[in-house]
Amino acid sequence: MNKKIRNIFGVLLFSMSISQISCQETRAISLNEAVKLGIENSKNLKIDAAKIEESTAQLLEANNNQLPSLKLGATYLHLFSPNVNLKTESAGAANSLKINDVMYASANLSYPIYAGGRIKYGIQSAEYLVEASKLSSENDKEAIAYNISQAYNSLFKASQIIKVLEENLSASQKRDETFLKLENNGLMARNDRLKAQLQTSNIELQLLDAQNNYSIANINMDLLLGLPETTILKVDEDYINEISENQPVSYYLSQALQHRKDLQALDYQRKAANLGTKAAKAENLPSLAITGGYVAADIPGFVTITNAINIGLG
Repeated sequence: MNKKIRNIFGVLLFSMSISQISCQETRAISLNEAVKLGIENSKNLKIDAAKIEESTAQLLEANNNQLPSLKLGATYLHLFSPNVNLKTESAGAANSLKINDVMYASANLSYPIYAGGRIKYGIQSAEYLVEASKLSSENDKEAIAYNISQAYNSLFKASQIIKVLEENLSASQKRDETFLKLENNGLMARNDRLKAQLQTSNIELQLLDAQNNYSIANINMDLLLGLPETTILKVDEDYINEISENQPVSYYLSQALQHRKDLQALDYQRKAANLGTKAAKAENLPSLAITGGYVAADIPGFVTITNAINIGLG
């Protein structure tokens, strides 16, 4: 009776899995395609791209600090019965003036000559930060490629385990059929046949566990690649033959030291920090700039000033 219930339950699970698989998309994918797709859909790399744009904008701002700065301004004032008292010999008539409006405009131009190194250090520091952000992005890209490769290997191993267990299950079921015939003919004890059947049940449980692990590995792979979770991936079983020959450990250590993007990014960040310290110390030094300006003012009925141009050092 228990065997019949187990068979019915297995048939139901099989039919449910078949109906679910029919609604899913199956996609064959190679390792190179998986890495490329994962890099294209990575949210972390999109964040890194935004950081590169931000550091590039900061570099542009640092370069703009060495350009002349222009400030324009204009003011209009309406006065309510001000008292005007000019202390001059001809101020008698002017003191009786009623001044209600004042208009004033100015344009000031400043070109930095010396800023204690703040501008130079700022530009160099911004350049280092741009390089550091690019190297950090490359390091994240390599980490993503590594994670995808590991997930691809896990998916491959899970599929191979399922194949082995399916072959073992098929052989065990055939053995059970043979043992059942031997038992019916009185050539085998019932207990020996039940022990063999128990081994078959254990293989079935192992197969269910392997299929569950494969489903989990497949979902993890879908998430890494930015694909719908219902996509069933079929790995290329021949990819393992494409691996190049193993090299000595010293070769890989040398390659790691030369191509570790994270270490290179830390080096640029350290240089930028040193320049930031120098720029902070330069704040205590005076700055020198050439200044120029134009001023115009108009007080109706009293005075008009035009072409008041000035130039000097500030």
